This record gives sequence, structure tokens and C-alpha cells, in this order.
Amino acid sequence: MKEKAVIRYIGVFVLGYLAYSLFLAPSGRGGTLDFGPVHSDGPKAELRHAAPDFSLMDLSGNSVRLSALRGQTVVVTLWAPWCPSCLKELPQLERLAGKLPEGVRILAIATDYSSPEEIRRIAREKGVRKLPILLDSTDDVGLAYDMRVFPSTYIIDGAGVVRYALRGVRNWESASALEDIRAVADFTNTSSAPPSP
Repeated sequence: MKEKAVIRYIGVFVLGYLAYSLFLAPSGRGGTLDFGPVHSDGPKAELRHAAPDFSLMDLSGNSVRLSALRGQTVVVTLWAPWCPSCLKELPQLERLAGKLPEGVRILAIATDYSSPEEIRRIAREKGVRKLPILLDSTDDVGLAYDMRVFPSTYIIDGAGVVRYALRGVRNWESASALEDIRAVADFTNTSSAPPSP
């Protein structure tokens, strides 16, 4: 009996979290911006550290390496196909990709999936054509970024430093979302700091 009660409580919690994420979670400003000096609290510090590098394949079989994008502002979002909030964000990120200032890229990293075909199907269903989707079947990137919640988003400046972090949902079509991205892009364009290792 106790096992059934525990399972029931866990089920209620999961359903409650999903309902909150889909319908009640704040969709305005979210995450944290930080333009202070880079610190060295280890590779898993949330802000102001060198973004862990990665190289992943996109849906077309091309390799994309984060460090090859130095000089640009990069929005990295990690998502999973079973996450309703992630699926809600994908079309928003697709539309956002067409509104970004020059020198800004979005990389949507799919993780915790059963096959690349599953991700291709989701991309088709969600109308994703411009948004680069990268495949991380091992969740190495999520581990390197100490990701705890799907979706999670990081904005990395041109020197390769994480300047924004958000664990959870955001309305990426809001004016404040574009403002946060532009703030990091402007910082990239005006910063004279040398690239981080």
C-alpha cells in the first residue's frame, strides 16, 4: 500500500509540474544576465565562466563546434522530445532565429531521445526549418553545463563566456527575450576582453 501511495504522490507532483510549466510559469523576463569579470569557480559555475566546448552533428550530418563560433553571440538551448515545455518553445525559437541581429546564432541541442528520426519528425511537426538542431544522444553537453531542468538556455558572448542562464521556460517571442540576447550581443561587440580558454 505504501508503494502505491508513493507512486501516486510522485505522479501528482509530475503532473502538477507539467501543468505549471505549460500554463502558469512566468513567460516574461527570466534567467540571469551577468557582465561581470570572468571567475574561475570551475567548469560548472552557472555564469561568467568559459562555456564548455562541444562538437555535435546537426540533422543534416554536419558537425558544429561551439568554439568555431567565437566572435559571435550564441544562444544554446537544451531540450528533450518528451518535455512539453521544450516542444512549446521550439516554434518560438524558430521564429526568433529570423529576428536575430547579425552575429547571433541559436543552437537547439536535442538530448534524451530514442533516435535521430524522432528529432527529425518533431522538427517537421513543429515547422522548424531555420533553427539548427544538434544531436546529443549521450547528454554530454547537458552534463558539462550542469543542466538540471528541461529546457535550459545559455547565452554565450563572443569570447566564449556564459553571460546568461535560464533553467526553465521562457517566451522567446517576448520583447524582453530579444532585449537579453541583444544585451549580450552588444557586450560582445563592445568588449575588449581576450577570449577565454
